[in-house]
Amino acid sequence: LRRRGKIVVNPYASPNPLSSRRAKTSRESARRLLQVPAIGLIAVSSISLFMALLTLVWDMALFASDPTSFDDLPLGQTGLVVKTVWGLIIAASNGASLWGGIQMLRLRQHQLCWLASLLACIPVIGPCFCLGIPFGAWAIIVLNKSDVADAFN
Repeated sequence: LRRRGKIVVNPYASPNPLSSRRAKTSRESARRLLQVPAIGLIAVSSISLFMALLTLVWDMALFASDPTSFDDLPLGQTGLVVKTVWGLIIAASNGASLWGGIQMLRLRQHQLCWLASLLACIPVIGPCFCLGIPFGAWAIIVLNKSDVADAFN
C-alpha cells in the first residue's frame, strides 16, 4: 500500500470501484425495466407459437386422412399450400419473438430483441395477432433508451 497524502492506494485494486457498482446497478435497472415487456412477449409468443404449430399439425393430419377435405377452400389444395406457408411464417415470427423475449430477460443480443419487438407489433404475423402489439411497442420504447442499450452485452 502506498500513501498519497491521507489516501491509501492499493495498486491491486480496480481503477474505479464505483464504476463497477454503477454498471451493476445499470444492468439491474435495465433488467427491471425490460422484465414486464419481455415476460409479456414470452407469454403471448408461446401461446401463438403453440397454436400455429397445432394448426399446422392438424391440417397435415387432416390432409393425410382425407385429401379431398380441402377442396372446399377457395383455391382447393393450392389453398392448403398457401395456408401451410403462411402458418410457417407465423410460427417463425412467433419463434423469433419468443427467443427475443428470452434474450431480453438475459440482456443479450440487443438487435434481436429489437427485431422481436418489432415483429410483435405486426398484427398479421405477430403473436396472438393484436395482443403482441402493446408488449412489442413497450419493449421497443424501453430498448431505445441509451442506458438500457448500454446494459446489453
